[in-house]
Amino acid sequence: MTGDLTIAIPRGALFRKTLDLLDALGIDTADIRGNDRRLVFPGVLTVRPSDVPTYVEHGAADLGITGKDVLVEQSEREVYELADLGYGHCRMVVAAPVIVARGVRKSCETELSNELRRRSVSMRTWAS
Repeated sequence: MTGDLTIAIPRGALFRKTLDLLDALGIDTADIRGNDRRLVFPGVLTVRPSDVPTYVEHGAADLGITGKDVLVEQSEREVYELADLGYGHCRMVVAAPVIVARGVRKSCETELSNELRRRSVSMRTWAS
């Protein structure tokens, strides 16, 4: 399928778009699409998104596809973002039961705002 190159791809939200990308690159993904229980295919490892950097860092995969959030959260890993593939954008939702939200809203607003601001600055710094 990919010769000697092994690619770690994420199961989950990015899975279908990643398979579409591989198809567009001429890599046949019919076996992968047809077997959702198997994890290892010739030249392709299907793993949890958070495990992709580990597989690449330790040499089990030559390349990996995962979300930028995973790379930011695992910044200590010796891996590099080669390209932004332009899919998999995420939205952040903060939710709590109404009874809880009423009681903690005022006390958490500042803390949550500061945390989101810190993460936003971290993402912008990392991406530049």
